Amino acid sequence: LSPDATFIQSDYKLVFANDAFLRQVGAGSLNEVIGIPLIDFVHPDHRDKVSARRENMFASDEPIAPVEVKRLRLDGSEYYAEIAAARLTWEGKPAAQVVCRDITDRKRVEDKLRESEQRYRGVVDMSPEAAIVYVDRRLVFANQAFLDQVGASSLDKVLGKLSEDFIHLGDREASQARREEMLISNQPIGLTEIRRLRLDGTEYPAEVAATQLLWNGKPAIQLVCRDITDRHIAEEKLLESEARYRRVVTLSPDATFIQLDYKLVFANDAFLRQVGAGSLDEVIGKSLYDFIHPDEREKVSARRKNMFASDEPIAPVEVKRLRLDGSEYYAEIAAARLTWDGKPAAQVVCRDITERKKIESALQAAMDDAELASRAKSEFLAGMSHELRTPLNAIIGFSDIMKKEALGPVGSPRYREYAGDIHSSGEHLLALINDILDISKIEAGEGELHEDNVDLADIVRSCATMIKERAHKGGIALMTDGIDGTVPSLRADPRRLKQILINLMSNAVKFTEAAGTVTIKVWHNPVSGHVIQCIDTGIGIAVDDIPKALAQFQQVDGTLSREQEGTGLGLPLTKSLVELHGGTLDLQSEIDKGTTVTVKLPVDRTVSSDGIAQSA
Repeated sequence: LSPDATFIQSDYKLVFANDAFLRQVGAGSLNEVIGIPLIDFVHPDHRDKVSARRENMFASDEPIAPVEVKRLRLDGSEYYAEIAAARLTWEGKPAAQVVCRDITDRKRVEDKLRESEQRYRGVVDMSPEAAIVYVDRRLVFANQAFLDQVGASSLDKVLGKLSEDFIHLGDREASQARREEMLISNQPIGLTEIRRLRLDGTEYPAEVAATQLLWNGKPAIQLVCRDITDRHIAEEKLLESEARYRRVVTLSPDATFIQLDYKLVFANDAFLRQVGAGSLDEVIGKSLYDFIHPDEREKVSARRKNMFASDEPIAPVEVKRLRLDGSEYYAEIAAARLTWDGKPAAQVVCRDITERKKIESALQAAMDDAELASRAKSEFLAGMSHELRTPLNAIIGFSDIMKKEALGPVGSPRYREYAGDIHSSGEHLLALINDILDISKIEAGEGELHEDNVDLADIVRSCATMIKERAHKGGIALMTDGIDGTVPSLRADPRRLKQILINLMSNAVKFTEAAGTVTIKVWHNPVSGHVIQCIDTGIGIAVDDIPKALAQFQQVDGTLSREQEGTGLGLPLTKSLVELHGGTLDLQSEIDKGTTVTVKLPVDRTVSSDGIAQSA
């Protein structure tokens, strides 16, 4: 009936066990354990020690005093037990009675306590906050931060000292009362400000908090102690600063006021003039919102709350405000938290920008007028281009008939030469007018795309064929890369895409000397989309001249004696057509080394294998 697990072993085997032992090892009946070797219930780590103690007991006839052993249950799980054993005779043979008490829970608690104390020492030793532990009012532990705080060169200088040795005489009674209250209520002491003493007797202000804990198994008190000398000095300086602030802000040309709990508690003369107040009494105590236009109050309130929550100042922001007479004005305000008479408040600097707003409105109106004028110009150019194309087409057509003598001989060969000059000049002028018309449409917001699924490789191949003869005549190698069918189709305007490619290739050939190369590369990036790159080894462009090359009616060489013909519309038009597709054009160049133009078309123009653009 013993509550302690008890068994008898003879010849290293169990011959008897009580119910408490059966429960301890997880046996359902006595038959499950009878005859099992003693060693099967002992963890392998402890078997040698157990065997040695058993042999010693039988040799000396001395009992085994209680000792901790790691044991095994029938299912192989481990547990800790405290065992004691003594010799006896069982059925005429020497045997041993063993009392086995399960102490697993106790071991677990002890291990956790040990780990906790180790963690505590490790953490507290590294803590920047001074920490000490008292047992029976005497100091048993202190971290380095505390030693530094009280001016101790080593732990030995403070160990064993009484808690009151570090407390100012005037605060000892109150400190003792708080300690007794904590012990009775079992509640920690929250942050409390007291005067404390260093080892040399000098006093300093500190914030302390205390709680109870176990230290080496004994009740103890842990104290965290923060030296707030610097804070006290700062508070005194703050009071001095507030006095100086009042004097300085009063003379500031910027309107400044202080608001506390949504009410004005201070304002300088500039603010009084801004709102039309004759004296400070007219504004003190008024609500912050009395000076804010109703349309702005919700936004101002949100910014104020965010400032107090985050301690971040409000950056300058435009707000519509009210004067005392109700008239409106615009102001640029900035605000920051401060302490006013010991309470959280906000300083607001408020600059009247009404005149600036009027100027900005006038400038915006002027910009709108300029935009309208620019659009009108584009519309005019578009209209004029249409008017010019009709007679120009007639000139080109008739000059072509004369050049080919389609209606009979024209006589002198010089006339045929003149007809050829008229025809080529007419075509050049028509190309110029077409470019002007395209740019004008795009600028006027009338640029249109007639989109279809386009095989980029086919377009490149076709355009390269058109330019190849011109390149060959100039001794220039025109090469293509990426037209092997691996680039997926895209959704684009085929005519505009050809226009982009022909412009790029023509420009590259025009500015590349004999024995040079022009390469057109195309590829597809699954993340960013299609890329077209035109690379030449031509004369190049200075970095400072690149913006000029992309501007309308501009050429890098603007002199009358320039070597290359052109109107300066090719690249700007190409860029506009690329942007009309939602893409980008980038130009990189270096004098005497060549130029690389990169066109990127967005990934949503990529056509999937089922013929549908990704954007769909």
